[in-house]
Amino acid sequence: MDAACTNCHTKDSEDYPVVPETKSHTVHNNKLECNACHVTNTLTCYNCHFGEFARTKSKPESFVTKVKDFLLLVKYRGKFTSGTMQTLVGYNNEPFVAYVPYFTHSIMDEGRKCEQCHATKAVNILASSKEFTPATFKDGKLEFYKGVLPLVPSLLNWPFLEKKEGKWVPFEPTVKPLIQMAVYAEPFTQDELKKLQMKQKYGK
Repeated sequence: MDAACTNCHTKDSEDYPVVPETKSHTVHNNKLECNACHVTNTLTCYNCHFGEFARTKSKPESFVTKVKDFLLLVKYRGKFTSGTMQTLVGYNNEPFVAYVPYFTHSIMDEGRKCEQCHATKAVNILASSKEFTPATFKDGKLEFYKGVLPLVPSLLNWPFLEKKEGKWVPFEPTVKPLIQMAVYAEPFTQDELKKLQMKQKYGK
């Protein structure tokens, strides 16, 4: 089944509005999926801890929180699209991160403006080949970056947590996280990040 947005949003459709010929729909030369600009956010359960699940047999007790603060951008079949991620922790606190293309069904009629993706804080740091930390632990809870986050697995520094005395607390892994690029997800290249680093201003 091909459920592309443009299969329904056509000029001859009586049920759905046609995709307008705005600059934002033409300037990217068919390198963006509609999801990249029109999906509201990534949705994920953060820090699934297998050790806690083995102990409690309860899924709600085994992850830290549900997250929908940012939008992860990934490549899929050569195009940029919405994605999601999940951090997991093994029985002995082994760190693991998985990235996949993902569609949340949370859609905006009007897409993002250029400046919401281009030359943002996250983009500028990642384009400089520096690590970016998308979440921080403060006052007993995680605070996540709000905005668009391009996928660069080697530079995204996710915090990992364990439970002590019934409370989630960060720990420093003794090994590098094992990373899985699942369902044909691809990362941004450095050249693509440099293009994303160029300042752009929205104009119809």
